[in-house]
Amino acid sequence: MPSAPGGDAGLPPRVVADSAAVPGLTGVVLFACGPGHAACEFHAGPAQAQVEVPDNWELKPSGLQVGDEFRLLLRTKNPHHATSTDISVYDAHVQSQVATRGHGALKEYSAHFKILGSTATVDARTHNGMSGSGGVPLYWVNGAKVADDNDDFFDGSWTSKTSGRGVDGRLLGGGASNQSLCTGSADNGTATNLPLGGGGDPDGNGTSECTATSVNTSSSTLGGRTLEVDARTRYLALSGVFRVADSTRPRVESDLIRMRTREGMAIARAKGKLRGRQPKLSDRQAGELRRMHDTGDYSVSDLAAVCSVSRPTVYRTLRRGPAAA
Repeated sequence: MPSAPGGDAGLPPRVVADSAAVPGLTGVVLFACGPGHAACEFHAGPAQAQVEVPDNWELKPSGLQVGDEFRLLLRTKNPHHATSTDISVYDAHVQSQVATRGHGALKEYSAHFKILGSTATVDARTHNGMSGSGGVPLYWVNGAKVADDNDDFFDGSWTSKTSGRGVDGRLLGGGASNQSLCTGSADNGTATNLPLGGGGDPDGNGTSECTATSVNTSSSTLGGRTLEVDARTRYLALSGVFRVADSTRPRVESDLIRMRTREGMAIARAKGKLRGRQPKLSDRQAGELRRMHDTGDYSVSDLAAVCSVSRPTVYRTLRRGPAAA
């Protein structure tokens, strides 16, 4: 399928269009390509934005090949108050964490992460573009597979729940794996009556609470606990869809450009339209310059000034000799 140009090393992430539909999304969708890319593309009908990563990317899950798609899951590092009811506040925190505290290979993709959580008005499943069946496999950053697809992810059990990874890609252990993470979500990805921002006070202590989970609790994926929203909590965050791209493609494309340039030059040369660099002086002017030089009355500097050329041009003209008759 068509994709936006670019994506070579050193350029910002390339965003392309997926052939898989996002349920409920219709109409024309614009995918930004960023600096270094020649154009952006419009795709009519259902589509989901994707980001291409090279097949030699350090964080590509083991076993994936060119063309495979996946998503990455992580736990944020710095604590944060879960008092806001605006989902964008949590997205901004997550993206800041990836950009500043994330694994070195992950930082440039920070804008493609979102909070895995629900407010009273936004479900985690919808917010992360996973409201439909199917989808792509999900993995911990730099770690094991979590689920095969959307349905598997929201069925209440993960393949590697207790092997969670932090934003830096390191395995969570000890107290870090047991910390409560505010999600506001049931295991199926929908909001509970205790969403992000708070929705009740179950223990009656006068403080609003949210549904929470912990990485080392295998009995529940997104729920199973409660946490006071004004406590400084960490979160789970999920990437958009990554697609493994052929890292040799930019080199192949540049080789094709060079080959076509050489072919074009050969055709132009055969037609007499490409003659290379032409002499500064006509044959008549060059002959006069040599005649003046042969008299011995003019230095090279004098000849350069008279003919309005540089000294190297004078030397080249003298070396070239008279044109053949």
